[in-house]
Amino acid sequence: MPRTRSRWREEAAAALLLALCCGLWQAGGARAAGSPAGLFPGMFIFGDSLVDNGNNNFLATLARADFPPNGIDFGPGWPTGRFCNGRTIADYIGLMVGIDPVPAYLVLLQTEEGLEGFTNGVNFASGAAGILDDSGYNYLGRIPMSQQLGYFANLKEDLIARRGEEATTKFLARALYFVVLGSNDYLNNYLQPNSAARKVYSPKAYQDLLVTTFSQQLKAMYTIGARKILLPGVGPLGCIPNELNVFKSANGSCIEDPVNKLVRGYNSAIKHAAELLVKRHKGLHILYADAYKQLIAFTENSTKYGFVNADTSCCGQGNYGAEVPCIPTTPYCKDRDSYVFWDRHHPTDRANYLIANAYVYGSEDGAISPMTILQLAAV
Repeated sequence: MPRTRSRWREEAAAALLLALCCGLWQAGGARAAGSPAGLFPGMFIFGDSLVDNGNNNFLATLARADFPPNGIDFGPGWPTGRFCNGRTIADYIGLMVGIDPVPAYLVLLQTEEGLEGFTNGVNFASGAAGILDDSGYNYLGRIPMSQQLGYFANLKEDLIARRGEEATTKFLARALYFVVLGSNDYLNNYLQPNSAARKVYSPKAYQDLLVTTFSQQLKAMYTIGARKILLPGVGPLGCIPNELNVFKSANGSCIEDPVNKLVRGYNSAIKHAAELLVKRHKGLHILYADAYKQLIAFTENSTKYGFVNADTSCCGQGNYGAEVPCIPTTPYCKDRDSYVFWDRHHPTDRANYLIANAYVYGSEDGAISPMTILQLAAV
């Protein structure tokens, strides 16, 4: 039987209660016993629209979500800039490990304190961003990973000036880093009509370019101070409503060739690259999260997870709810928790909760390796 909204909210509360019972959570706030800011002293988020919580609100871009009905299930229903009806995966991970929500970097800069208002982390993610600087070009403004790393380096220098080098180094080494990238390098670059990249690179050569570039970026994070990194692979892009519509899927069948085939090749390569980085860099831990496996399970065995609609967006119109984007005039579903996808590209709040839960606590299908986030906190 599909779970009702109230039922799954109870499940979410139960997960947090588990943390409380285990001594990981303090009543009255998202903080854990024995640490000033939870299991990790802070959290840094890099990536794209899957985890952007407001940076793109300040850019001249087509990739924006600071309007209703986005955020309809977030607090009192505010459109914060999250590309979701509620919380992102990053939001839920933070809640589960006892970290207060971290601000978007560009939001932090707008405050009176600026970077001096930094407490327990920052979100650098940007809708349409990619591993490559030119990915997401069709959305105009975005903050690619190279620029996000520049912001991170600047933040470190500010922290050193205020806290000292030793304290800053310890803080950065113990913090959790969540890096969500790769989708736009395919959807909004290689798979675009008349893609310049596709004219230059074969699928394998493009995959190698992504993996080499991303490996260098992860090494740069390590050099700045990151030691505990959560790295999800790319989800099954051939199953999202947008691609089902673009490739004219019959009966909601996922697009195997070229989309999912490209994604699986990339995921295998980046997982191997991450393993090599860990071997070569002292003290580095990278958890690989199999986002592909999780979302495929949601779409292929939806009822097991309480979903009813696995191929159509909740907010959208037309074929698979993907011909018209989610904007203020677009109709949206009432039972949002029965949908895997909120809009034509992004999961719903409930799907994000289930994914985050697997990353933090583990899952029977081994969605995260070589350990869970809870186990990483103890390393």
